[in-house]
Amino acid sequence: MEVLEEKVSKLEEMMMRLLYIQQKTEMELQSLSREIKEFKESIEKYKEENDRRFAKMDQEFEKYKQQVDKQINEYKQQVDKQIREYKQENDRRFAKMDEEFEKYKQQVDKQINEYKQENDRRFAKMDEEFEKYKKQVNEQIRDMNKRWGEISNKMGTIVEDIISPATRPVLEKYFKCNIEKKLVNVEVNKENIHTEFDVIAVSESCKTVFLIEVKTTFRGKFVEDLFEKIEKFKKAFPEYKDYKIVPILASLSMDENTVNILTKNKIYAMAYREWEYMDILNFDKIVY
Repeated sequence: MEVLEEKVSKLEEMMMRLLYIQQKTEMELQSLSREIKEFKESIEKYKEENDRRFAKMDQEFEKYKQQVDKQINEYKQQVDKQIREYKQENDRRFAKMDEEFEKYKQQVDKQINEYKQENDRRFAKMDEEFEKYKKQVNEQIRDMNKRWGEISNKMGTIVEDIISPATRPVLEKYFKCNIEKKLVNVEVNKENIHTEFDVIAVSESCKTVFLIEVKTTFRGKFVEDLFEKIEKFKKAFPEYKDYKIVPILASLSMDENTVNILTKNKIYAMAYREWEYMDILNFDKIVY
């Protein structure tokens, strides 16, 4: 019984404390509410005061802005007037300058035209004289090439004198390959191969062998003979088995029919072009 009374006593004490805490909390909340209300009222008063001040500042700024706009407008009108006057004066000055320049230009154009006509006459005469000289030189070159060809043909030295010197520049020009090795009048006598190759040009960089055979006349089986030479070359020079072989038939001159036959058989035709320089006559017509 004493224990129960003690527990009830403690419970009452705790409830009293709890009630005290609750009353204290309510009092603090009421105080906080008053402080918040007062702070809110203070903020409202500050806002109203600021609104009045900003309204007054806006009014004063508007007046100042109007005054500035008026001054700017007046200054702008003055500047526009000065610009118009300056432009009118400049227009008059430039009109006078244009007139004077036009007169000067007409004089210069006249002088230039007279100078150009005189130069045209002089250059026309020079072109005429140069064309005559060029024709004479070309004729001399063609005549010299014909005579040189005839002499080489009689002496049997066409390969050494004409075809061989032209080989490297012609091949490098058209095939874009460096010719590292060139052999002339190559005799082969081994095993069952007995033949002679006029010109063998080798491009290591392009892995290509240019086999050039020289003919002075085109009778009989000249195409078949060239293909036989290719087969003999493959047997005589096995070190070039992986190289592309390009057949070329060379001569001092070729008629159109011969060139067409070579083109049909994918053989390049090398000869003088109008007796002026050695050239490949059917390069653009053959596609490998």
